[in-house]
Amino acid sequence: MKVKRTVPVLTTGVIALFFSSCSIPFTVDTGTIEVQMSNTLGTTAEDTVDVPSDARRSGVSFDSVAVHYSVSASQTLSSAIDVELYVSPDQTADNTKDSSTDQTIASVHLDSSSQSVTGATDSPLLRDILESGQPKFVFGGSVSGTDLSTKVTIDLYATIEGSYSQF
Repeated sequence: MKVKRTVPVLTTGVIALFFSSCSIPFTVDTGTIEVQMSNTLGTTAEDTVDVPSDARRSGVSFDSVAVHYSVSASQTLSSAIDVELYVSPDQTADNTKDSSTDQTIASVHLDSSSQSVTGATDSPLLRDILESGQPKFVFGGSVSGTDLSTKVTIDLYATIEGSYSQF
């Protein structure tokens, strides 16, 4: 009779361990996207980004999202420029930055001596957007400076950490 009592307890313990360990951690780098912007004279320009359906599946949870960026001038600068990039939980681009809900992910100053700036920032807002299962979000930015012919190239990718559970 002791064997019968031990087997159910052992089986229950193994099953509980199996279900609790079925969360598979992942770290994924997205593909790099390239954005080219002209001098917007400080006004914002936005675009809507679709969240892939795989990221919206049940059982997927997100721990962190880091956005990596490289901002470079396409020509020698005759004057300094400022570049700001941000994400918004909005699902429709309206070319308006809302300081209460949008998150700045990069604020870069380029002058004639710095043709390129790279960096990375954690984005709790993007993590929350992915975690909520939202189908879209807005990416926006602005370029300001006195040289109207200024063009900027921005390369972006994200490192996403999370886990996937089948149960």
